[in-house]
Amino acid sequence: MSCCSSYIRRVRDSFDRAASSYDRYSTIQCNVARELCSLMRVVDGQRVLDVGCGTGHIGATIGGRCELFQVDISKEMCSAASKKSYGLTVSCDMHNIPFSDGFFDVVTSSMAVHWASDIGACLQSMLRVLNKTGQGLFISVPVRGTLEELAICERLVGRERKFAFHDVTFFIKLIPALGGVVEYVQCKKYILHHKTCMRLLDSIAKTGAQPHRDTTKASGGADILDVCCMYSNLFSRGGMVSLVPSLSVMFSDYRDLSCEIRDISKKKNAVILAHYYQDEEIQEIADFVGDSLELSKKAASTDAEIIVFCGVFFMAEVAKILNPNKRVIMPDINAGCSLAESCRAEDFKKFRHAHEDCFAITYINSSAEVKYHSDIICTSSNAVKIINDVPKDQKILFAPDRFLGEFLKKETGRDMLLWHGSCVVHENFSEANLIDLSTRYKDAHIIAHPECPGNLLKYAHCIGSTTHLLRYSAAHPGSKFIVLTEEGLVHQMKKASPGSEFYVVDSAQGCESCSKCPYMRLNTLEKLYKCITDELPEITMSAEIIAGARKPIEAMMRAS
Repeated sequence: MSCCSSYIRRVRDSFDRAASSYDRYSTIQCNVARELCSLMRVVDGQRVLDVGCGTGHIGATIGGRCELFQVDISKEMCSAASKKSYGLTVSCDMHNIPFSDGFFDVVTSSMAVHWASDIGACLQSMLRVLNKTGQGLFISVPVRGTLEELAICERLVGRERKFAFHDVTFFIKLIPALGGVVEYVQCKKYILHHKTCMRLLDSIAKTGAQPHRDTTKASGGADILDVCCMYSNLFSRGGMVSLVPSLSVMFSDYRDLSCEIRDISKKKNAVILAHYYQDEEIQEIADFVGDSLELSKKAASTDAEIIVFCGVFFMAEVAKILNPNKRVIMPDINAGCSLAESCRAEDFKKFRHAHEDCFAITYINSSAEVKYHSDIICTSSNAVKIINDVPKDQKILFAPDRFLGEFLKKETGRDMLLWHGSCVVHENFSEANLIDLSTRYKDAHIIAHPECPGNLLKYAHCIGSTTHLLRYSAAHPGSKFIVLTEEGLVHQMKKASPGSEFYVVDSAQGCESCSKCPYMRLNTLEKLYKCITDELPEITMSAEIIAGARKPIEAMMRAS
């Protein structure tokens, strides 16, 4: 058997083994697939091909709007994908796609092309089956520098560049050479989010692995799958400390990091604020944990010289707006928010001008620039009160969350003009999984955040902000709860209601880990340590934006 065919066989066998548990480990794959789908404007009836479909994240998102075809080298992956969406699912090698030339209007592939033994041949096969008048080819692929933790593992295991990916320029040059045209490129940095090197290696071993190649052809030698499996096996046999001391250091360092962060924070007169959606290790080290409103109030009243904000970017912006003369830093400046990103300031400004007779109530999940163009800010804790305070004859514009807006319309009886944004976590909870859990646990309380769509909220016994849900669970100790909000809140719920059981609803894509906000989880303990040590990255904005955005925030504080 040739090197390439042997390699393809190993990839197939690896994913066959991983298929049954893949969705528990594929947070990034699920989120990237959703982002890719948002770029594809699929029209009803179009033929869409998903190459390297895996367990069917793309099909689950767009399958109902098109004539869907899915291919993957792993029969077990194909079986899992076929259960999530309608359409034809075929097991085949992505280098030789078994469809005629120009058969598809859209060809897509998410986190799969890099597995090809010959990337050029794979892309050529995809371009061949694409209709020349079709919408185009949409691919997502990990490139060098986008998965930070792999670089750390490289150094620890002493196998430099064994985990490397191609540089983005490789693809930019390759596609035109194959007769295609590159129209749009977006490069994002992702954190796999594992507490230790060992957990990372173990997870990668369960989801397959990227071999190192500097050309389009597969090279011989060890690859990441070999490395991951080797270290996983050593660990399971108890040989980690004696055989791989560099990896055992990760565990002891991790335990000591919390103490170092606390010591540095005390010396620098810093306060660490964390949102409920942060990982539990960050919640445990924080000086204060709360929801958006509570964190805003805490930021406004603190006498600390440095505010370390463990949350997402708009939250740190609010802290800076309320404390313009203090330093506000956060572990990862790239921790954004799908809601905030759905409402760009320039678009919102035009929207306001088109509806000048409306009073603009803006959800706190928005950028400082959008707040600048707003009349008052609200959170899920105080939105009903703020809306009820607006005169009945005054028209209202609400942005950016359309699902929260619909909920508030029902709660207040007010007709509001809504912006069409949504939270990537709350909008994707599975109604089918919710029904399944409620059938299994008939006595469970269903609790939901109002950022969820109405088809989910109709089942809830309690709807409210994170703080409201936390108080509700604390008031019912020893109960069962089915949770429709970000998984991080469960940590505080377990502390407040010991003896209770909590079941977080899966996403519609069947991904258990997708109930974790990918933006919130960019913050890690290691990044927090570096952030508070270096006092970077720091939140900065113009005096004009600070002054303009402060007015609607202070209006909210007075109304709360």
